[in-house]
Parts: sequence; C-alpha cells; structure tokens
Amino acid sequence: MLLTVLQLALLLHSGLTAMVLQPRDQTSRPGSKVTFECSMSDGNSMSGYTMFWYRQDRPGAPLQYLLNEFDNTAGRLDSSIEPSKNVFSLHISELQLEDSSTYYCAAKHSAAPGAETRTDNRQVERRQEGAGLISFYTEMCDTGAEAYFGKGTKLTVLEKDHEVTEPTVTVFRPSRKECSDEGDGVKKKTLVCVASGFYPDHVSVSWHVDGKSVSSGVATDSTALREDKTYRISSRLRVLAKDWFTPEKDFTCNVTFFNGTAYSSHIASDLRNESLILSGEQTEMNREGYLKKAQAVKLYYGIFIVKSSFYGAGVALLLWKLKGSAGKQN
Repeated sequence: MLLTVLQLALLLHSGLTAMVLQPRDQTSRPGSKVTFECSMSDGNSMSGYTMFWYRQDRPGAPLQYLLNEFDNTAGRLDSSIEPSKNVFSLHISELQLEDSSTYYCAAKHSAAPGAETRTDNRQVERRQEGAGLISFYTEMCDTGAEAYFGKGTKLTVLEKDHEVTEPTVTVFRPSRKECSDEGDGVKKKTLVCVASGFYPDHVSVSWHVDGKSVSSGVATDSTALREDKTYRISSRLRVLAKDWFTPEKDFTCNVTFFNGTAYSSHIASDLRNESLILSGEQTEMNREGYLKKAQAVKLYYGIFIVKSSFYGAGVALLLWKLKGSAGKQN
C-alpha cells in the first residue's frame, strides 16, 4: 500500500513538469481538411496521460470541450494518437468559416484521481441545425487533479475573395503635450505602434529598446480590429521622458505575421531626428534644464559669496590682531 502511494506521488510530481507542445498558427481554405498535432515535452510520455482537445472562439470566452482520446468520431471531428511518436492529433474535415478558433490540447495524468476516461464522463451530444460541428458538454468528476494545456493553435479558415496580406507597421512618436507621471513625479512618454492592412489576424507585437526586448510599460490590444477586409492592431510603450530625449536610444516595434506557411517580421523604429531635437518640445525640455542649471548656479554663487565674506572677515581680523601686536612691541 505504501509503495503504491509512493509511486502515485512520484507520478504526480513528474507530471508537474509536463508541457503540452503545439504549433501556434494554422490557416486553411473552406472545404478542406485540417489536422492539429500536439506532443509532450521531453521525459513525458502520453501513455501516462489522458489527452483532450478544446476550442476557444475568442479571448475570455469559455473553453468548449471537443473530445478525448477515447471518444469515437464526432461528426466532422476525429482524433488519433500515436504513443510511440508521442503525438495526439485532431482532424476536422470539410472546413467551414465557423471552424475558425483557437484549439487547445490538454493532458491529465492517468494515475491522478479525476483523470477523465470514458467511464467517468457523462457526455451530452447536441447537434445544431446545419452541418456545424457537434458540441460536447462534459460533466467531469473532478477531484482537483491538474490538467496541462498547450498554448493553443489558432486556426483561420480563409474567407472567399480575401487575399493574405502582410501588415504595414508605423511607430508614432509621443504627443508634445504629454509629460504625465504615475504619481511618483517621474515624467514619461508614450510611443504608439500601429500595424494595419493585414489578413488574416495572425500577428504578435513586441517592443525593443536598444535591441533588447522589453515588457515593462507595454500594453497591446488583446485582439486585432476588423476593418473591411483587413485588420489593424496597436501597441503602446511608455518610457521615461529623459530616455525619449536621448538621441542614442533606439525604440523599435516588431510585428510578427503568419502568412499561412511561414512567419515574417515587420520592424518600424521611432522617427526621431534633428527636427525633433530642435522642436518646441525639446526646447521646452532644454528650457526646463536651463532653469534648473541656472538655479544651481545661483545657489553655488550664493555659497561662494558667503564663504568669501567669512574668508574676508577672517583675514581682516588677523590683520587687526597683527597690527595690535606690532603697536605693543613699539
């Protein structure tokens, strides 16, 4: 009994390091068949897990259970598992636009209490009108065992008369009037990066300062905005005002786009130049710096006058004493 408990504990402990791996993006045409694959990280075998597929139609929406490795074919959905290759696949045939979603592969340790199997799931099948996917809603006897999810594969079923289009990326410099602080008195500036005119919406945005990736001060739209047949997305980077006005600093926006077969990078840098350095905004910063320096000079000059006065008084006192001493000797 003790040995069994120890073995289970070891299995659960090893499961804590499990990672479910799957591609990030995929596109296809209506009517075709698509296959999603996921695998386990090194040192973890699918033979010790129960594998699942879910979908999520938009960020923040609830996950929809699709099937697990024990389920039979469900309408246009089918799954296959190859334990020797450590690969679990989901197949969707006769693709429709409504199939565009993010598909998540998940794994739960088979030795853990609550691991889903065909015997402890109650599945309710609902068939919508038309040829849509069959949705399964699963009530699971969950006892707290963890499930490990991949990062998801985003599928876009390409619309008719929509061509794959690369994004145009532009970085807008901060407003001249902006110099707000976060309550700590530190002045900051906001750079805005806009990627527009792309299709489909398979993009990610990152910022680099002097060639190094940064995440602090970055805020990116959670989803791209649809504009007719294309999309646009924006991202903002807040930096110290003094860094923005340092000509040597380089701020770069990098937009990565998936065109269906490969990823491409589209880079745009800030548009600072001599006209910016000579602009009214920079002049205002220079004026502020000049006033601070002028105040410092006044302070130093005042201290110098006071020190000089004390020095002069000391010299006068010394001369007076020397003169008095000479008079007594005479």
